[in-house]
Amino acid sequence: HLERRDSMIVLLCFSLVPQPAGLRRWSAAARRLAQLTRLRPPEDECVIDPPCAPSGDIIFLRHGESEWNAANRFTGWVDVPLTQRGEAEALDAAAQLAAAGVCVDVCYTSTLKRTIKTAWLVLEALDSFNTPVERRWRLNERMYGALTGLNKDETRRFLGESGFEELRRVPPPLERGSCYDPARSSAVTASLAVAQAPSGQNRAGGAASREGGEAAAAAEVPRAESFEDTTARVLPCWRDEILPAAQAGKTVLVVSSKNALRSLIAGISGLPLEDAVHLDVPNGAPLIFRPEDRSLTLLGSGEPLASEVVPAPLAVDEGGGGGGTASRRRG
Repeated sequence: HLERRDSMIVLLCFSLVPQPAGLRRWSAAARRLAQLTRLRPPEDECVIDPPCAPSGDIIFLRHGESEWNAANRFTGWVDVPLTQRGEAEALDAAAQLAAAGVCVDVCYTSTLKRTIKTAWLVLEALDSFNTPVERRWRLNERMYGALTGLNKDETRRFLGESGFEELRRVPPPLERGSCYDPARSSAVTASLAVAQAPSGQNRAGGAASREGGEAAAAAEVPRAESFEDTTARVLPCWRDEILPAAQAGKTVLVVSSKNALRSLIAGISGLPLEDAVHLDVPNGAPLIFRPEDRSLTLLGSGEPLASEVVPAPLAVDEGGGGGGTASRRRG
């Protein structure tokens, strides 16, 4: 496509040179077309996104409300979908990121559909269809063991406050073969088998090879996790992938679940366990972590959760503010 100025020069040249009848008709049509295109402002459709400046910020985002969030049930690794409210929360998070001028270079999610759908909704709303989305089982929610599927309020009343808190902190293991056992899910075992395969191995090998890998991976699926167990699980993904991407100047979006994000924040900050388990991570609320100054802020609020995450106290469920700083901005 020619710029208007260049097209007028071309048409002028055509008018000075004797032309066959076909070219004369083309030249006349092109002159009419130039008149037509001048009537339409180019700003309507010809906007080009300005480039993004390197940032190195990391955006932590809890998925939108899931069906079991709404029902107040222990969810863990059960793969439940978002509610309509959850989808709206994801779109609201995208609107906040867009208003702050945030560009996302790479996105990490768990292997659970509630985080994947949240990431899809956010990236679509940001018109970031080319942003790679990396699914990692290490970012899955904490495995709640035998608590999985139970209503939290009913369980608290049945066990009493102290018993409830003890079992929530260190839950009994889930029985193998339970209908909530993620080892029964081929999607879960396949993702673990791929993650555990040697880097040079042909992962598209025969069926026997895949089945053997998935069987070995099924044995590695946790049956219950404490907060400390979850921290130990998520940190390798942070160390090996998320932080290096940020150090390379990329803006990284991490979409996961509440306790997985609490565990990750605790692991990278040195936040005491008694504070980390009460860290408020609302559905669909972007948290901006800046590795260079180790600050953690809640996008769109007035004050930072912590000016320094090591080892400053963060906001907890009972209250606390948030901060409003943008991540990678459009320049």
